[in-house]
Amino acid sequence: MKRYYANRIILGAMCAFLIVMVVAVAGIGLFSYQQMESETDAFLQGRLEENNGRDGKDGKERGPKLPAMFGYDPGQRRFPSAFWDIRLTADGQITQIHQLGITDEGEDTVREMALQMASSP
Repeated sequence: MKRYYANRIILGAMCAFLIVMVVAVAGIGLFSYQQMESETDAFLQGRLEENNGRDGKDGKERGPKLPAMFGYDPGQRRFPSAFWDIRLTADGQITQIHQLGITDEGEDTVREMALQMASSP
């Protein structure tokens, strides 16, 4: 009988530990996801406010620009990943393609993908 109660206590402790671990891991995952989403929203909002809805090619300097050295452009470091700003007309024609960040994709490949996405329902 003593062994029966010892096994029940051990099983209860293991279940309680498992529940605490699942709650802790789920909490960390949800917190990380929420923080990542808020940082992404802040980044995109900052980009929109910085350009005031324009593409940034209006000829105005937005601050001191550091020179590129050894193939590294300091202006690219603020982008956590590369993406493309593609402007389309209502009928699906591309009016402008602007690369933001460093990417391996060529403009022709991006143009084809954008036209394919614009033509799909």
